[in-house]
Amino acid sequence: MNYQEMDKPLGQVISEIDALLAAASPGAARLQSYVAPVESAIPHRFVLTEVGSLRMALPIDGLAEVGPLPAITPLPNLPDWILGIVNVRSEIISVVDLAKFLDLPGKGEQSADQLVVLQHREMRTALPIGRIYGTASRCQDEQNLPLSPEITKEKREFFAPGGFQVDDRAYVVLDVQQVLTNRRFLEYNQAL
Repeated sequence: MNYQEMDKPLGQVISEIDALLAAASPGAARLQSYVAPVESAIPHRFVLTEVGSLRMALPIDGLAEVGPLPAITPLPNLPDWILGIVNVRSEIISVVDLAKFLDLPGKGEQSADQLVVLQHREMRTALPIGRIYGTASRCQDEQNLPLSPEITKEKREFFAPGGFQVDDRAYVVLDVQQVLTNRRFLEYNQAL
């Protein structure tokens, strides 16, 4: 490399490299025209379940674990939405009745035999669930169903703006970050 080449403006150097790449390989020119996908068009995966009377989609990227429900150890002097704690892989995790936390209408006593562990950064909590209906992939653009009237104005912050349908059933999308960073939730979870 001589000194004249070192004095070229950066834009010119990049243009020359692009020209060399295009000449070297027909596929290299296609790389230059690559445009990253729009965030709203990227599919996200969800676990489909039921919480209270709502069909709910839990984002898989907000789940740390799904498995059988271990024995819950109740703790005294906590709100009724905190069911107690469980030991999951040698980690003590609080167990929350999400329907009670969100004041959702229930369907009576539901037997829960499975557990999902929600996670946002270092914060984790477990939800007992009775049934998993499957999984689904949806882009934000496909999440256009309005929220259920059961979700009061005060509770809308805990859900994505729109839901989606699977097999003619509407699912609302839980915003895991909003639940786990909620002030009321944090006050009690830190006490555990």
